Amino acid sequence: PILVEHNLEAPAPALRSDWLKYAAFSSMRDVLSAVWKGYPADEDDAWKIYGILAGLQASAPRVNGLILCVAGIMRILAVTGVAPLLDGCASCGADSSPGGWAVSWLDGGLVCTACLRRNGRQREALIDRGLVEVLIRAAGIPADNLAPLKPPSLDRSIRLLAVLRRWCESALDISPVSLPRLAAALQGAAP
Repeated sequence: PILVEHNLEAPAPALRSDWLKYAAFSSMRDVLSAVWKGYPADEDDAWKIYGILAGLQASAPRVNGLILCVAGIMRILAVTGVAPLLDGCASCGADSSPGGWAVSWLDGGLVCTACLRRNGRQREALIDRGLVEVLIRAAGIPADNLAPLKPPSLDRSIRLLAVLRRWCESALDISPVSLPRLAAALQGAAP
């Protein structure tokens, strides 16, 4: 009921002229709608999520659309208890992975390349430590401080959105249609 006040059908109407930011809020709406369908209504969590959305919407004019999307989705996942663990390998505890990291729902978060090889899963998509840092920082710093956080290059941004999409598909059993739209908007906005 609280979230009805934050019109999910028309995310951030004032941002309609900025397609990247509008797509970011649409992606958050998709994830939140899916979460709310399978998540027991808890008023404290509803207020936390409402606060997340209100804070991101207030800072939206100063923040990159991709960063808004990552911040919103990671924060919603954290409140509902299904965010990936990002502080090291969820399988062995290693805090570094020279070949990159996979983000695995089966393992609960990051998985190092050594564990992937050991488990015969070398073909999983990898992200570098820089993209892991974008996830960590976007999820953890106050919305007012997101503006200086710069998005990665276009190809790395697309990879980051793919990781978020796969995590949502596995953790929430949904396929947020707005994430591919955001990826397309990013590609269309590229110089």
